[in-house]
Order: sequence, then structure tokens, then C-alpha cells
Amino acid sequence: MEPSKLGALHKFMDLAKEWTEGTKDVKGTEKYFNRNYAKIVEMGDEVIPILLDHIVEEILKENGDPGQWFWALRLITGENAVPERFRGVPMKAAACWLHWGNEHGFETEQSGR
Repeated sequence: MEPSKLGALHKFMDLAKEWTEGTKDVKGTEKYFNRNYAKIVEMGDEVIPILLDHIVEEILKENGDPGQWFWALRLITGENAVPERFRGVPMKAAACWLHWGNEHGFETEQSGR
């Protein structure tokens, strides 16, 4: 992994950990207004492949939550890759974002394997 990508990954991991720990008792969408989540969004395009990889990781986990990164992707890209019929269906929505990433040339660690 390139040093710049590695730096972005480390920054994301630190912020995601702080976000998760800081919002574990927060219900509903309020957790997305946390400062650490905002800092992840502020990372912009460099974090998109990382978010897509984390969506894949969440899909593979038992009781995973791929949806926790959909809002960040939507804010960063200005797009919503999920058609109305798949909103509220996390695994379908995840597939839509992964397809979007592929169509827009975002190579992830998962796609590089």
C-alpha cells in the first residue's frame, strides 16, 4: 500500500474507533452528527475506497452493519447510489455502493485481491 493511502487508512481507523466508542450508547441517526464521523467525511475522496472496504468487511461479519458508512459516502460524493426500492435493505444498499465504487474507478483492497 502506498504511504499516502496507508496514512489515510490509519487516520480513518483512529477516527472510526473514536466514533464507535463515543457513540456506542447513542440511538438512531444522532451518532452521525458526531465530530469524528464528520472528520471522516472531511477526508473526502481519499477515504472512499476505505469506506467501500469496510462495507465489505461488515457484510462478511455475522450481524455486521454495512449501513454505517452509507451516509458518509453520500455526503462525500454528493450522490445516492441506492435506489429507493433498496433503501432500508442494508445488504442490497451495500451492493449498490460497491457497484457505484467500481463504476467510478475506486479500487479497494477487496477488489485488488
